Amino acid sequence: MFITGPVQQVLSSFRHTQIIVHIVLISVNHPAASTVFFGGLMNLVNFQPLDTTEIYNKLFHLDPDSDGNSPLNCQFEIMGYESLYIIQNFGMLLITLLTPFVARFAASILVFLFGN
Repeated sequence: MFITGPVQQVLSSFRHTQIIVHIVLISVNHPAASTVFFGGLMNLVNFQPLDTTEIYNKLFHLDPDSDGNSPLNCQFEIMGYESLYIIQNFGMLLITLLTPFVARFAASILVFLFGN
């Protein structure tokens, strides 16, 4: 009961930060310093501490030099959306979303093999 209030405030401010950061994607000239700042903030907002581009290129056999693997414009590249492939733009979020399903599947197999 005491935690719900502060957690709601943090989540609300986080949602507002996501909206503010994504406004930079609109093709309007911004100062270079603010674009670099929001580009760094984008990694925090998207929960992307690691660059997963090379992993996804190898895993899904994506060609890094293909037309679909280039950013839409320079604003998207600066903000971390370096590809038109949604898998690469998801970054760590894809791994985070798939982990519970893989863990559940692995647990089911282990119970089937070693359960009594």
